[in-house]
Amino acid sequence: MAGTGTVNRESHKVLFDRTFDEIKAEKDQVPIQGKMFFSEVKSPRLDYKMGTVSKTLDLPVRSEDEDDLPMVEPVVGFNKTFNLLSYRSAVKVTRKMVELDQYSLISTLLSGLLDSASRKREFQYADVFNAGFTDTGADAVALFSNSHPHADAAGGVWDNLEATSDLTSDSYSTMRLNMRNRTGEKGFIAPRNLNRLVVCAEKERKAVEVMGSSHTAENQLNNIFAFSGESEVVVWDWLTSTTAWFGQDKMADALEQGLYEFIQAPVDIADVTGDFGIDIIMAKRLRFANAVGATILKAWNGNVGA
Repeated sequence: MAGTGTVNRESHKVLFDRTFDEIKAEKDQVPIQGKMFFSEVKSPRLDYKMGTVSKTLDLPVRSEDEDDLPMVEPVVGFNKTFNLLSYRSAVKVTRKMVELDQYSLISTLLSGLLDSASRKREFQYADVFNAGFTDTGADAVALFSNSHPHADAAGGVWDNLEATSDLTSDSYSTMRLNMRNRTGEKGFIAPRNLNRLVVCAEKERKAVEVMGSSHTAENQLNNIFAFSGESEVVVWDWLTSTTAWFGQDKMADALEQGLYEFIQAPVDIADVTGDFGIDIIMAKRLRFANAVGATILKAWNGNVGA
């Protein structure tokens, strides 16, 4: 392309836009791992207050048609405020890049801009779990804790923190039972079904062995493993702990999942306007504004592992 005429944004617009469109289409085919766990909430505000309300009402009481209706009220839950922040970055294409036929470098710049947004969001999602044994949720205790207060104090506390253990057939069975024994605000049984294991790359082999074996993987007695194949294994490469593992009821609703991405502005790429000097042909700006976090994880149990 060198020496074929004036090198500027207008004369090379088709080339640059086509390059970007092709890269974007390619990147759109690569899913962000953590996104599958989080519900999107559109928010035009700079902060968003998320509340939890119990679905568990008092049991119906005996009441005849001529009696006054026995009204029941839901238990008002806990609130948590999420602050939405903006994130930006930009790249530029210079006259020299074009003159030296450095189109691979131009593609790398544009591709890297999209990659950086995906990586940032992966970190945002994974940070909720990476810090989940210490960071607090809407109820002011750690996201994974053995002392979650019920919104109705009469319900006592509930637990989604497992006793520290490596992932084994026995510890999986224990987590499964603990989730089945979950209680609601009024103290009623509110079972959650363990049907997805979320693990780091270091735990993938063990998770597959436990879930894929018809017999108990850890002993030589050839005992039947009753829950073989029951849970989907998902490897999340962005988890930083090499020991922690998590169980999820993937069929529970968004309120019980408790994981949200509040979006003020989605990921956007645009041309940068302005006077950058004669040697800068074009610039692309990336921007998005969001907040990622958790309220209360009633559909999840966590184990710090060993």
